[in-house]
Amino acid sequence: MLPKLQAVAGLPVFVGIAFYIFKPEWMSWAAVSLPDALRWTGAIAGFAGLALLVWVQRSLGKNFSPLLRIRSDQTLVTYGPYRWVRHPMYTTLLLLSAAFFLLTANGFIGGTLGLGIALVMIVRTPFEEKMMIDRFGDEYRRYMERTGKFLP
Repeated sequence: MLPKLQAVAGLPVFVGIAFYIFKPEWMSWAAVSLPDALRWTGAIAGFAGLALLVWVQRSLGKNFSPLLRIRSDQTLVTYGPYRWVRHPMYTTLLLLSAAFFLLTANGFIGGTLGLGIALVMIVRTPFEEKMMIDRFGDEYRRYMERTGKFLP
């Protein structure tokens, strides 16, 4: 069910981005007037988000999987950004969606991307946390007590 949800949540975003790139006039109805300073803020946030995403991925290493599963050699990652936040990738993806909105100045693209990520976060995170508790037990429960879910 979750992969289907992710595909359904992502489809409008990808269609909107394709139209924005190849037929921008078709997306003009969703244009938002933003000052240049905010557009530049989006660029800065985008670079910061990409750097954070690299940090998250490097911290996860072989533990990363786009699928909702725990491997037999899975380890509990509590360093890097995981030192402060249990799900920093989702937080980073939300930052990137905000950056993308500011860069494109398009409410449809920014809104669907942000809502799609938020929907996946809301639905998928409880499953992830249950799997981690099942695999790591009290060690993960203690980790939950000292870290925030999406923010420090």
